[in-house]
Amino acid sequence: MKTNMLFAGIIILMMSGLHAQTLGDLVKEGETLFQKTQSMLAFPKSSQWNPLQDFYTNLDTIKNVNLLETQLREFQSQQYIQDVGLVFKANAQYNFRNNFDEETNNFNIGRIRAELEWNILSSGYTYNRTKSKRLENEIKMLQNNRIRDERILMRRQFRIDYTYNINQETINLFENFIRFENKYFDFLNKLYYKKHIKRERIIEVSQQISVLKNQIQVLKKQNNIIKDSVSQQYLTKRELPYLKLQIDSLYYLNSTKNLYLQKENVRLQHKPINDLNFSLYVQESFNYSRNGHRFVPSVGIRFRAPIRFNQRKKIVETKLKILTAQHIDKSVGKQNRIITLIAGYNEKLKDVQNQFKNWKVVEERIRILSVLKSELNHQETGTLVLELQEEQFKILENILQLKRQLYTTIAHIFEVTEFPKITMIVEPIDFRSSLQTLEISLKHSDVFNLELQIEFLKAKNYNHIEVLEKDIAIQEALKKANIKFNKVKTTTLPELENAILLELNQIQIKS
Repeated sequence: MKTNMLFAGIIILMMSGLHAQTLGDLVKEGETLFQKTQSMLAFPKSSQWNPLQDFYTNLDTIKNVNLLETQLREFQSQQYIQDVGLVFKANAQYNFRNNFDEETNNFNIGRIRAELEWNILSSGYTYNRTKSKRLENEIKMLQNNRIRDERILMRRQFRIDYTYNINQETINLFENFIRFENKYFDFLNKLYYKKHIKRERIIEVSQQISVLKNQIQVLKKQNNIIKDSVSQQYLTKRELPYLKLQIDSLYYLNSTKNLYLQKENVRLQHKPINDLNFSLYVQESFNYSRNGHRFVPSVGIRFRAPIRFNQRKKIVETKLKILTAQHIDKSVGKQNRIITLIAGYNEKLKDVQNQFKNWKVVEERIRILSVLKSELNHQETGTLVLELQEEQFKILENILQLKRQLYTTIAHIFEVTEFPKITMIVEPIDFRSSLQTLEISLKHSDVFNLELQIEFLKAKNYNHIEVLEKDIAIQEALKKANIKFNKVKTTTLPELENAILLELNQIQIKS
């Protein structure tokens, strides 16, 4: 509101021809500051991007827990395959008091027994094959999850990279901003000394300088902390492009392969023979007694089966139902997460577009002021243009913050989708496409000269201009100004003269 009032006041003064000469050299100083600062201010343009440089792809094996867990299960599976269930047992006994041994019906002094047992079912040959199969299924599940786990690592590394790069962009912007604010502060002090402005504006600029200094310090410290973890290409990269999602082609990872493998492992875990124990053994005993010693070789079998009410089928069915329910719940959770991420993305993208519109509005106000000043040959611009430049710095600050948030959202969305490359779901933002088509016709005017009308065309960014075929002078002037136009016999579009008058009327009404 304050900016609009100042803007309206200056325009009215210029229109009425009241050339204030009280500011003198201070006005020229403000115009010089404006011209020097203008070269620092440019809204980010759409640009091409290289996905090999703009998104982290190379993964460090040391950080890849999925790969290490896969290797661990491979070793365990091989170990179970090589274990055929052979067990060696040995025990020795020495009788200090020569007690009578009822088992041998003799006074034993000592006994040694060795046994080789082959377990076939539980904890043996069959069990080890089943366990190896379960581990192989777990390996397949880990391989199915490899893309997801790698993307988590990529997203974490990418966040470090783009945070460092956007911090650098923000530091550069703030350093330019603080240089402008320091000179602007000196300029306002001189105006305040001559009692042309109130002290409130000086306090606001002083506080802004303090805030900028603190923000620069924080960002530099953060970059120093994370610098050692930043990918090499991001250390020298100047800026990242603004990206938008191709939402129409998004779909999330919803593989049923792991569900099938999990169910198979449940069935393997609860096979009927898992509760049975059957083994063959070979045994050799050596007994030493008062009457001498003897070797006793023997062979045999062992079998054990628990006697209980079996609920195995119900247990298996319930576990399978739990796995199915968990899979459905995860699928719904992923859908909700994508909905939340896309909703947040849309809000951020809308904010980016609004910032672009704000930039165009501020830019237009500066251009209109320059056009009118040139037409009326008026030197006094006051503090309005510098305030508008300050507003441009703040818009650039906002757009960088939104870029950070957009990259965070895009990285999270890529993590939960099944596309192999991020380039398949994003593209650079073309800010020019968000501009609406502005149509106007340019004719001879008795109110405004041709130079003023052409400058107004540039200020308004009209992208469809019609000129009558007979107006040769207008056509030549537009060609000289590098403005495209269409030649027509007749036109029904609004005239530029009326558009300028309407703009001036709105300025007077707002004032």
